[in-house]
Amino acid sequence: MIKINRFQTNKFIFHILCMLLALSMLYPLLWLFFSSFKTQADIFRKGLKLLPVKWIFSNYPEGWKGFGEVSFATFFKNSIIISTLATIGAIMSSAIVGFGFARNRFFGKKVLFSIMISTMMIPYPILMIP
Repeated sequence: MIKINRFQTNKFIFHILCMLLALSMLYPLLWLFFSSFKTQADIFRKGLKLLPVKWIFSNYPEGWKGFGEVSFATFFKNSIIISTLATIGAIMSSAIVGFGFARNRFFGKKVLFSIMISTMMIPYPILMIP
């Protein structure tokens, strides 16, 4: 006879709940992936069905072509340029400000440093809206 104590039961229930939560978070990603192989009509007609009836692999080359005579390569290139320049700018400005705070002593240094750190903690979408 197998003895199951309360700790093992709680652990089992916890793991089942974690697996259900993980599945609920992975389902939209799986739906997105499998929908990329469906026709547009099948996506909206059979929304809850995960696997496509007919697998269409031509969606990826068509998507890469883009729209309005602008290919996906253009969007990809723009994203790389913007993210690279933003990263370089953030590193350079942070290094200059950090050097100024580290090497110079001045009145209100701690207050200004606290303000700078608090503004860095504001999420970007909140700053982007105004």
